[in-house]
Amino acid sequence: MVCVSYSQNSWIRVNLIGYLEQDAKVAVWVSKQKSLPDNFQLIDMTTGKVAFNGTKVKNTGKQPAFESSARIDFSGFTTPGTYRIKINGILSAPFRIGNDIYADAAEMPLKYMRQQRCEYNPFLKDSCHVHDGISVGDPEGKRDGRYYNTTGGWHDASDYLQYVTTSANAVYQMLFAYTRHPEVFGDRYLANG
Repeated sequence: MVCVSYSQNSWIRVNLIGYLEQDAKVAVWVSKQKSLPDNFQLIDMTTGKVAFNGTKVKNTGKQPAFESSARIDFSGFTTPGTYRIKINGILSAPFRIGNDIYADAAEMPLKYMRQQRCEYNPFLKDSCHVHDGISVGDPEGKRDGRYYNTTGGWHDASDYLQYVTTSANAVYQMLFAYTRHPEVFGDRYLANG
């Protein structure tokens, strides 16, 4: 969940991927003040009109960084579309309700992995780690400055470091997801690379 809208000291956090029509739909209200809303509205982004008035607000108490928090339940609303939650003038980030919200979900981690690929990065149109594999102390004790090609794999984050365990786990998770639900994986890029 992400929060991008605020007023005074309160925020509404929603699932930015969206919500399936028949599934539970919950957002989170957090505030630096000791006050809770008792109702909320869903605003249709297409029309700008109120699509739903809700009162299912469950107090979840004080949180480490907040004086008050609540779960906002709008599970009873099932109409597909793009909405925002409005509470006391505060608007959440836009989110979708629909049975197709996961249609491109598999593409998100694949796009990220393409962006984090070591060596040539098509998003940056540049290469990295092209001079990293210089020998300064190989097992034979030679320090002759030989070059070893160590490019490939994926960066762990935006700091361009690489860790085999995190790369292996990410690849495993994506392959596991593909074996369980191949139907959600499209082919936007050439299958051979």
